[in-house]
Amino acid sequence: MESNKLKASGILKKALTVFTKNTNFIIFTSLVSLPFFCFSLYFETSLQNFLLQTSAFLLQGKDHETPEREFLQFGNGSYVITLHSYFEHHETNWSLPLDIVRKLNSDLFRELLQLGFLYLVPFHLLELLTVLVIVDFASKIYREDKSFTFNDMLDVKTDGARLRGILITYGYVVLLSTCTLFGFIWLLATYSSALRYYDSDNGFILRSYLLGRGSDVFFHLVYGANLLLLIGIYLVWSAIWNLGLVVSLLKGTYGAKALGSSAYLSLRNAHNGVILMLVFSVWGVGLRLIPCLVFGGYKTWGWIVAQTSLFCFGNALKWVSFVVYFDDCIKRIFGKKVDAEEGKELRGQNSS
Repeated sequence: MESNKLKASGILKKALTVFTKNTNFIIFTSLVSLPFFCFSLYFETSLQNFLLQTSAFLLQGKDHETPEREFLQFGNGSYVITLHSYFEHHETNWSLPLDIVRKLNSDLFRELLQLGFLYLVPFHLLELLTVLVIVDFASKIYREDKSFTFNDMLDVKTDGARLRGILITYGYVVLLSTCTLFGFIWLLATYSSALRYYDSDNGFILRSYLLGRGSDVFFHLVYGANLLLLIGIYLVWSAIWNLGLVVSLLKGTYGAKALGSSAYLSLRNAHNGVILMLVFSVWGVGLRLIPCLVFGGYKTWGWIVAQTSLFCFGNALKWVSFVVYFDDCIKRIFGKKVDAEEGKELRGQNSS
């Protein structure tokens, strides 16, 4: 492994090299990922169908909004207050997140609960199975810089204590990432409603403009800045969480200690972690939304199979990239590659 520090592009190139230099690794990864791939076919079909139904439902409700506006101008016209008469029928107001939740019919709500369960339990458990194999053998291929035979690939460490520790770490990662993501989405939705509307005692909704109608631009700038800030925070935390799982798999540190170790290791290399998470997040979201909303891909099995195949490949490449990223973080902190004995010292430092 080279002594120079890697950039995010270099990490991705080395991750691709791990795949291209060993055909047996590709075959074994594909076989292990087969249960995850088959379940993803069903999950992606259900998810895209739900997204289309929800999108059409919300847009249909939004078309029925007919707010009335009055403009009152004071002084030299530099400050304008807009009075929006409250909608005559409150059930047509889609401005608040609670209104959107209340308008979802029972069928869509049941589908949402079902998708949530599928995503939190079987989806992540099957993904963890692939991560165990990919991270373990990718680290050997990358660190030892040699090819493995298919018989070597069958030598998987499956002791119960290790599996329990990894499962605990993965539970931390799933819980933190899911709660943070939904929390940020709810915060943005609530912030949007609170910034745009203020419900006064006289039954009107007040909106204050600093520069007349140009304040819409100001609102979008403020909202966009907050959105970018939350996305940046989420990417930084996601890089730490994923690196923590790699630490748990390779160094035998589990739970909160693994996440603490990953936070320490990524201190000097956080920008690469953010770029990696941005690349793979765009990859995953783009594969879900573009075929679904633009091409209606969920209607044909060809689109679903192609999309799921690319998604599984991106998922495998992500974890190989985080193996390379993990070694690069160690190199930046300690100035050299950490071998087995140095790994024990690192675990001792984390436990103390």
